[in-house]
Amino acid sequence: MIGVVDYGIGNLTSAKKSLDYLGVASKLIGFEEDFKDVDGIILPGVGAFGPTMNALDDKGLIGPMLDFIRTGRPYLGICVGMQVLFDSSQESPSVSGLGLIKGNVSELTNVT
Repeated sequence: MIGVVDYGIGNLTSAKKSLDYLGVASKLIGFEEDFKDVDGIILPGVGAFGPTMNALDDKGLIGPMLDFIRTGRPYLGICVGMQVLFDSSQESPSVSGLGLIKGNVSELTNVT
């Protein structure tokens, strides 16, 4: 069972429909108790680092997500869902990330 984290932002529907299409058992999760019933989680993301972290915090999901990830079970962060694993972001310098990957997410420059 894969949990798609519902934090009020993000492309939840796309992630859920993709799993359904593939025949993968999944459900939307948005409460602490939901994390114990899933084998892996996806944090889909659309938007900015700061609002994403603030939404996760407002819904009380940061602690449960960190606890889940630290068990070694699979986590897939899509777009900003991956960025929030870092300490911080150039995009929202006053907002802390989950801190599971050391470093600051910054704009790519000189990419051709």
